[in-house]
Amino acid sequence: MTQIFKHIKIIILFSFTLSWELNLYINDTEDVAADDYLILGTCEDCVDGFHYGEDGYDIPTGVTPYTDIQFFNIDWIGTIDSNGNQCESPEFAVDLRSVHPPSDLVTWKIRGAAVGHSSDLEFTWEMDTLENEYDIFLYVGDTGYDLKSLNSIQISAQEINPIYEQVDGQWISYDNVKVLMGACASSGTTTYYSDNDNDGWGFGTGIEYCPGFEPDNFVSNNLDLNDSIQCFENEFDDCDVCNGNNLDKDCEGVCFGNAIIDDCDVCNGNNLDKDCEGVCFGNAIIDDCDVCNGNNLDKDCEGVCFGNAIIDDCDVCNGNNLSCLNEIFSQLPYNVYALIQDNSVQLTWLFNSELNETDIVGFNVYHGYDEDSINYIFSQTTTSYSSVDLLSGIFCISIFDRFENESELVCTYASEYFSFFYDLHEGANLISFPYLPESTEVGDVFESITYAIDGVIAEGSAAYFYQNIQQWIGSLSNLDFKSGYWIKIDPDLNQSSITLNVQGFPYSQESITYNLNEGYNLISYIGQDNLNIEDAIPPELIQFITSIIGEGVASIYNSQLNQWLGNLNELKFGKGYWIESNADIEFQWTNPELTNFNLKQSK
Repeated sequence: MTQIFKHIKIIILFSFTLSWELNLYINDTEDVAADDYLILGTCEDCVDGFHYGEDGYDIPTGVTPYTDIQFFNIDWIGTIDSNGNQCESPEFAVDLRSVHPPSDLVTWKIRGAAVGHSSDLEFTWEMDTLENEYDIFLYVGDTGYDLKSLNSIQISAQEINPIYEQVDGQWISYDNVKVLMGACASSGTTTYYSDNDNDGWGFGTGIEYCPGFEPDNFVSNNLDLNDSIQCFENEFDDCDVCNGNNLDKDCEGVCFGNAIIDDCDVCNGNNLDKDCEGVCFGNAIIDDCDVCNGNNLDKDCEGVCFGNAIIDDCDVCNGNNLSCLNEIFSQLPYNVYALIQDNSVQLTWLFNSELNETDIVGFNVYHGYDEDSINYIFSQTTTSYSSVDLLSGIFCISIFDRFENESELVCTYASEYFSFFYDLHEGANLISFPYLPESTEVGDVFESITYAIDGVIAEGSAAYFYQNIQQWIGSLSNLDFKSGYWIKIDPDLNQSSITLNVQGFPYSQESITYNLNEGYNLISYIGQDNLNIEDAIPPELIQFITSIIGEGVASIYNSQLNQWLGNLNELKFGKGYWIESNADIEFQWTNPELTNFNLKQSK
């Protein structure tokens, strides 16, 4: 019914031919609700703002359930068109604009609501042929869809709702869906500025253009200090000379003056202030290195004039850092990942400190197809590398100092996904997830072992798999990085082990933070594998954490002996643990090197 009313309105209001038109339809995938559609486009006589008869108001649906969408032009409210009609509503079903060149980026903002249902939604469209110079994209959030190459997309019902955000104490809303038309519909516009003197530096008020369509003598900066003088360096001295460095000032500070400075830096002094050694105003003496007034600064750390010995980073003369390499290399690169995507390998790693704050000069990059064929590639100072030639094998990173001393290698295998294998035994297994796929639903993660699994238990929630109906039941629906989980395997299978392979991506931050409540907390461990419990628990938190319990192992901290007692000595990567705390605290696992392994290798 909604579509019929809106269609009748359009026939009444729009009898002319559009230069270009797009009909955008929306319906729920389960076909339980009334659907809706919008019309947008351009024409020769159209205007970009409100114009009654050209732009059509959105009509309420009147039935439930329904899916409703509209153009939301809040800035049109109260405006009056050329015929004296005042805009009374921000919601429109038809929005026509003037014809723009490809250099302009035209935007139609869309919002809506799914009323009385939560079904997924499908956008379909019909549109006139659009010239090749124009792109037309439908954006849902940050994801863009090329309307020329596609004819439909599916989204969730929530994605058509406006997004609300509190800024400076005020709630604002913005639309999650929009249509962009122009040469840069897939990338957005860039601000350009006039460059009248053609020196590469812009000036004045910026104008938005699609990249590649900006006029001649327009650049993407407005930093020109003088747009009437061509100055490629964009540096003017006090005499208004381009890159002049005030060389046109005389010693009295007069631009283009005649006063000169003598050898003693005296303006018009005629060198009358030189001593016998040619040093002005001085009591020049010869130091041990036969340098006038040298103050022995030309001696090296061994006392040799003009020698090559230097103090190393260990404060040792000519020591080449060999006496404190353990300290210099106390931290290694970690979270080394070689992700295969788009016919390339994106190699990334983390380092806890800025290089200029350490004695580390840079990173060495290695590659091999097995651990016996690791070879040096090159050195760099950044923490990422992209390769289109090396698409498999092992990638390794090391650090080195200014004396070319090198640490051990931290290596990882190139992979499209990160994988972790669990050998699950009959009964209860206490694990955690260092990697998770895009879908974290319980049923998706454990799909490969539904024949063997009884259930999954977390702290305060659980889910059970009923074999007779092949369905998960319970309050636990999604898995996360921070939680530990008991995985129950059917004891009647009579199998020594069940292998679970989880492929996905690691936690996106350098470290993972837990907010522990007083009492027992079931959490993950995705830090360094086999890390001693003494190293895993920071000293400042030892007064709060009283015990740690794993699967079949446990340890209690004895404050009188100042040590851990029990059979839990090391924390295992991918395991879960009960942490007992005597207070509400914030907690982080230290040294999260994840799945990377170390090799000793020289260039």
